[in-house]
Amino acid sequence: MKKIFKLLGVFGIVLTFISCQKATDSYETLTLDSTNRISGSNSSGSYGESETTGIGYYRTYGFDDSLYTIILATPTTISDMYPSSIYNINEIKGISEIEITYWSDSNFYIYTSSDRSYENSYEVESSGSFTTLNLTVEKSSFFKVISTTSNVYVQSIIITYDNQTSSSNTNYLTYSDSRINMQDFYTDYDNLEEGEERTIPSDITVNSDGTYTVNEYKTYTYHTYDYVLEHAVEAEDLALTDPYDVAAYYMLFHDFPVNYFYKNDLSDAKSYFSSSSLRQVSYYTRTDGYATSVPYQVKTGESYPEYYELDFDVNGYYTTSNRGVGRLVVWVYGFDATNYDSNPVIVYTDDHYATFKEYLNYGQFGTRFNAETSPTSYSWCNNVTLVK
Repeated sequence: MKKIFKLLGVFGIVLTFISCQKATDSYETLTLDSTNRISGSNSSGSYGESETTGIGYYRTYGFDDSLYTIILATPTTISDMYPSSIYNINEIKGISEIEITYWSDSNFYIYTSSDRSYENSYEVESSGSFTTLNLTVEKSSFFKVISTTSNVYVQSIIITYDNQTSSSNTNYLTYSDSRINMQDFYTDYDNLEEGEERTIPSDITVNSDGTYTVNEYKTYTYHTYDYVLEHAVEAEDLALTDPYDVAAYYMLFHDFPVNYFYKNDLSDAKSYFSSSSLRQVSYYTRTDGYATSVPYQVKTGESYPEYYELDFDVNGYYTTSNRGVGRLVVWVYGFDATNYDSNPVIVYTDDHYATFKEYLNYGQFGTRFNAETSPTSYSWCNNVTLVK
């Protein structure tokens, strides 16, 4: 016998059990349809979660007979891996089939995996009317429906699963024992001189005795905005727009590259930097959202964290008035966790705070971990500090 779990209503959900015949008794199905669509709109870019339905969503809203309308992530194409999306929050053991009834003017994607990495990709063809697709997937425990170029109207989703095959990692990522960092190279940040050069490893080999060998260095040069004012012709060449470079620059100088400006200063900066290199930096002391997912440390005598968000263009359509989904977050006073100190910690998100990757001070980012979406189970401890 097969059990169909029908979720009714957004508030006060009732589980109705319906029996029907199926050749194999080892599978169950989970049905999501318009009776449990979200209430209202979530189109601004924030994540939402429905604990009762077990569904998370980003840039979506309920519409007519649709379970969800997945809104195009502005301004246009993001990337295959990112918003807009709906996905299961809790593990569904052993997903083998996904039946989706939808209509969309453009192709969209379904991702699945045994953990939350969404490594398996399935492209769904557009349809001008409601169409049902039956998709056989590699045995998984998590799925995500993603739109990148058009609105997708999802009328229903039926998940077939065996309720036996567990995910490989239900908590997402807990890999602290293999996370490596290195001792700081520089300590003087108050007496920096214009044009000062500092180097940082960009490729290393970890040796069995806990030491490391540097295979390649990268050099960065410190500049101030005053230099830009006097050497406007050089401004564009001084801009850094790659998250690896910006993270390394801040780690070396505890300052931002010269093409990053606060919102109130952007108009003046446009005289020196093109739209393709001009970036916004924002200062925050908030303790909500993704701040709850990291063990931030506060300045002595204060009760709130201090952190910066540096914007990034992850899809080629970034503007300072439409900031997209990429951020480098700098926690000024570090983390309150084992083997951390008061030095800044930098994390990068390319999916609008859904996941982060920690910058490690040898030119690399660590493994992706959950941030604003739940559950978060990244272990901020037991990092291995290498010595040269």
